[in-house]
Amino acid sequence: MELSRRKRRILADMGIPLWRARPSADTGAAPEASPEPPPEPVAGLTVEQEPRESSVPATGIDWQALRDEVAGCTACSELAASRRQTVFGVGDTGARWLFVGEAPGAEEDRRGEPFVGRAGQLLDNMLAALGLDREHDVFIANILKCRPPDNRDP
Repeated sequence: MELSRRKRRILADMGIPLWRARPSADTGAAPEASPEPPPEPVAGLTVEQEPRESSVPATGIDWQALRDEVAGCTACSELAASRRQTVFGVGDTGARWLFVGEAPGAEEDRRGEPFVGRAGQLLDNMLAALGLDREHDVFIANILKCRPPDNRDP
């Protein structure tokens, strides 16, 4: 799949490297000599804050410690000030399926659970059609854990 220059820039800005398929052993083709040069920075995009290190180790995750850290997070002061609670995620933390939404809405902020409104009903119906259950077969989370003020775009 060939990505447009814009999509390559977006991935680079997010720190996601481009991966290329290795040639299969039976074709005998040699791998490419050098990867594509990184795309140029996008004008107007800035990083407001350096990422902070988490106190939770990457391996052997203590999910309750991570949940507690998210609940106490104030890194995005505007979001932290306007939220009722953080919306961490629900389901099986060891599931093979992960569903990720953008940001919690008003009902998610009230209940502390992602995908509980109309989108949640649709997701539950889709999961049921696949023979999956929200509590046991998937983990559901949002990129943002706090509802943006006035439900604006994150």
